Amino acid sequence: MPRLFVGSFLEGPEAERISAITKARASQISSGFLPGQQIEFKIRALPKEKLHMTWLFLGEVNSSAVEELTRQLASTLTQLKQKLTRSAFELSYDHLSLWPSEDKARVVVLRPSMPPPEVSLIDSEIRAALSTFQENEEVYPQFNPHLTLFRVSPAADLRAIDLLSKSQALAPEENDSNISAAIFPVKQTITIDGIRLIKSENGYTIIA
Repeated sequence: MPRLFVGSFLEGPEAERISAITKARASQISSGFLPGQQIEFKIRALPKEKLHMTWLFLGEVNSSAVEELTRQLASTLTQLKQKLTRSAFELSYDHLSLWPSEDKARVVVLRPSMPPPEVSLIDSEIRAALSTFQENEEVYPQFNPHLTLFRVSPAADLRAIDLLSKSQALAPEENDSNISAAIFPVKQTITIDGIRLIKSENGYTIIA
């Protein structure tokens, strides 16, 4: 059965910028750039084409239900266009979190401290329309919008590691004048037309 989720991708120059910073930082950490710290885990930056915000994780869905699921999502998005007061809005990610916990982190994510009201409306409409397709997944009552930046294996204590400070410097050989070293905030433009049904390639998905 396919593993599916509904998401909005980070695209354009912002995706390029964030990918360059996280890739450089993952390389720094993995190559022992941190003096006095022994790294016993692997940290991988998500490539720019996979940077996205998940609206609803559906998990494994019966193949026979995918066509109906696609139709239902299209209908829901059409209705949302009528309910929203603007065709596009911006999410500003400004808070770094380690999930599922700081001492046993498997992913590093960015979250918005003040999501615009459109986020709540889109979440509730998509969840109401598609939750019946979540046959094999626990339905989480609280939506927590986020962008996953890194995956960590095995789970590790990252509390002592400065993953991405507000003025993160790149290693000299990776320093590029076209790359902004200040990662915060990350800006993502959300449009209804940009919300898509996507096949999950990850072996696991963390919903917090």
